Amino acid sequence: GTSGITIPFSGWLVLPFLGLLVWCRSWVPLATILVLAGTSATAVAVFSGGNTAFYSTFHIAAMAAICSCAVEAILKYLRTTKQEQAARG
Repeated sequence: GTSGITIPFSGWLVLPFLGLLVWCRSWVPLATILVLAGTSATAVAVFSGGNTAFYSTFHIAAMAAICSCAVEAILKYLRTTKQEQAARG
């Protein structure tokens, strides 16, 4: 069998993140997630009984976008800190 964390309605957790991407105007991650969301259309359109429900990959793209945003934020912080230190002396 498979193992993992079972979160009811976990697919819905991507919606607030999509809203955040729209608000931040991050179009490439948003488009990637929306294109990959189509892979779950089979599970949504036809009840699969759990067989193809795990076929979707948009949640993986959402996690990759979250990690990318986190790395970008850290790098921006480090650059800003380095510039402030250089300005001081």
